Amino acid sequence: MPRLHALLVLGIVSLVTIAVVSGQAARSAQTPTDPATALLAEVRGLRAELNQAVGASMRTQLLLARLALQEGRINTISNQLANVRQQLAGAQLALGPVMEQVKRAQEAGREIDESLKPFVETMQRSEQGLRDQEAELVALISTEQGRWVDFNARIDELERALAGGGRR
Repeated sequence: MPRLHALLVLGIVSLVTIAVVSGQAARSAQTPTDPATALLAEVRGLRAELNQAVGASMRTQLLLARLALQEGRINTISNQLANVRQQLAGAQLALGPVMEQVKRAQEAGREIDESLKPFVETMQRSEQGLRDQEAELVALISTEQGRWVDFNARIDELERALAGGGRR
């Protein structure tokens, strides 16, 4: 969030600087003979600069809002992933001793207790479901991070354009 505020302040300062510098350059470049024509040209120039500044400000605000939303999405998915991983660790912890009993019974050539089979199968399905969910969340985080990088690059591009006098 501090980066977003810093970018917003930087954008506003850049817009004001562009407006002041452009206004001074326009005034010094013109030497009209008619004061009304000079005033009209000045008003048109200021209007164009204002429209450009407003457009850049709106784009900046929109991109900053999108960036904040992406950060929120990434945080939400990261929390979901942490929860799934915690559940997976719990399932593996619960299944470990039972699987050890099954392995020892098989090594000794004994039959597995029939009451254990449904429990083991249910736990294995649950564990596989959690692994599948983990893989989906990892892929989703990757996608959302890619979007975040895109928005961040667009903000950097806009920042460079504003620093360069508004030229793209």
